[in-house]
Amino acid sequence: MLRLEFRRRHTETCRSKKKIGEWDLLPNRAVCACPYYSCGVHSDSEGFKRRATGKITLDAAKAVTRVRLERGDWQAEIEDPTLVKIEAAIEDFMGDVRDKGAEDSTLDKYTTLMDQLQAFSDDKGITYIQHFGQDEMKQFRRDWENENASWKKNRVNEKGKRLWRRNSIGTCKRNKKTMHAFFQRCIVRKWVTEDPTVIINFEKEKRKKEKKEVKYLTSDQMTDVLWACDKFDRMPDYNKRRLKALVLVMRWTGLRIGDAVLLRKGNIKGDVMFLKTKKASTDVQIPLPEELVAAFATLEPYSGGYYFWNRRSGRRQEQSSTETVKGNFSKLLNTVFEKAGIPSDSHLVSHRFRNSFAVDLIGRGVPLETVSLMLGHQSLITTENAYADFCEGYMNRAEQIVRDAWTKPVAI
Repeated sequence: MLRLEFRRRHTETCRSKKKIGEWDLLPNRAVCACPYYSCGVHSDSEGFKRRATGKITLDAAKAVTRVRLERGDWQAEIEDPTLVKIEAAIEDFMGDVRDKGAEDSTLDKYTTLMDQLQAFSDDKGITYIQHFGQDEMKQFRRDWENENASWKKNRVNEKGKRLWRRNSIGTCKRNKKTMHAFFQRCIVRKWVTEDPTVIINFEKEKRKKEKKEVKYLTSDQMTDVLWACDKFDRMPDYNKRRLKALVLVMRWTGLRIGDAVLLRKGNIKGDVMFLKTKKASTDVQIPLPEELVAAFATLEPYSGGYYFWNRRSGRRQEQSSTETVKGNFSKLLNTVFEKAGIPSDSHLVSHRFRNSFAVDLIGRGVPLETVSLMLGHQSLITTENAYADFCEGYMNRAEQIVRDAWTKPVAI
């Protein structure tokens, strides 16, 4: 130990790092969380070396170096009661999420990201949450979009397929929010003092969609879609009617496919549908046209009153089963569009029915506020961003309303 000198090696993002050189330290270097390295001759069989200790305090760096020299094992670790293992922090975070009553789908997403965090940490040799800084967070974020990241390559399911692939930018943004919540929990527990996710930034996207970006169906295309539902050679007539009913549900209610496939008989009262949407947890109350009411009348609900979900799995498998029925109907709709001769250049084919519902209402002069309520959007801004280019006639109608108001007597 007498031959060794301990020095911090500052990271690129460290506030204490001078621009002129990596090893030039400022007087207040003790306030940063960069790791110490032991520099010198660690054994008689080797010359000068610089070895990482992985410790952010001088006392801890000296202690772990002493243990490693005594054991002759530079990977040896000593338990520091002030440090918390990443797996323990993950377990604490997931327990808090469950206690708050998170939905099963939310738990699944959190579990996937936490498994990735553990795999990344194991691959990089990071044991404690205190050692997961901004540099590590930056690399973890880059790997979300990197299908060939080293920690992803050997993670496969029981069928030998890779567990994790490249994430979309939308998933990356959700991952950042989850990681922010994770580190906020660590701060509350007083394990760390800073949130490393502050280093992550995303480019601002164009918020409002152009008209050409909104894919919807014309009345002729809708007729072709219903015709194509009958073109499944080996599908029983009853199942064809059920598929047609699902198409009509999405076209005339604007429901997302995840809500539509879980529709129950109890959601329908006369010619009105009442439902709490799954994505935004908003209540919608939508009138139904005679065509859709008649389609429901031809269907016999499955167990539990579901029109489209047969619930053949056990209770423990219900979450995966709902995703399965959604996936199965999505594949059927892709085939329907193909038979109808409608290009399906997007994986969100089912969303065209939702767009058709909104565009049709706007074209008929329904106020955008009402359209937003029917779609179950939490904010009118969401509706404006998606369908602003379809509202050209709104100003003309507003002008006429004002002119009509001038001709009426003033009530005093």
